[in-house]
Amino acid sequence: MEPEEFQTARLAQRFWAAMIDGILEFMLVAAGYLVIHGSEFAERLTNSFETIGVPETDLRAPVVTMLFWLLLQGYPLHLRGQTIGKMAMKIRIADLRGGKPSFWRIIFLRYGVVGLVGVILETFAGALGLIALIDVIPIFGKQRRCLHDYLARTRVVVVTGSLRPLRT
Repeated sequence: MEPEEFQTARLAQRFWAAMIDGILEFMLVAAGYLVIHGSEFAERLTNSFETIGVPETDLRAPVVTMLFWLLLQGYPLHLRGQTIGKMAMKIRIADLRGGKPSFWRIIFLRYGVVGLVGVILETFAGALGLIALIDVIPIFGKQRRCLHDYLARTRVVVVTGSLRPLRT
């Protein structure tokens, strides 16, 4: 049994944290496209759930979306190793010893690598969601870690006590 302070998060906690973060990310994507493509995007989005007709090679909106994401999720990730969804579910990202991983390890290895591969697969192979499926499969193993956890050498643990900033 793990010490209580480093207890691995339950699958349900991780699932609901991901759902909360996913809803926020959908809103950020919409905001990014709205900022770049304005009323044309909003009109197409409200009139149809079909392809919105934004050129796939236009990288401005994804860049704006990433900046919005960093503004929203970056600060709590830096302070406590938590996204908003993880805060709501009282879990956090930890290194393999239970400490807070560096911000750069979280951003680049945990989120960046899988995100970049996802963008490449979606853009060039039309395989939307394939990396998400591949990423999540290992969570059903004994360690309950996703592929991005293995890449970043992290795990997700239950928060005990206060949610004050953690030291790296």
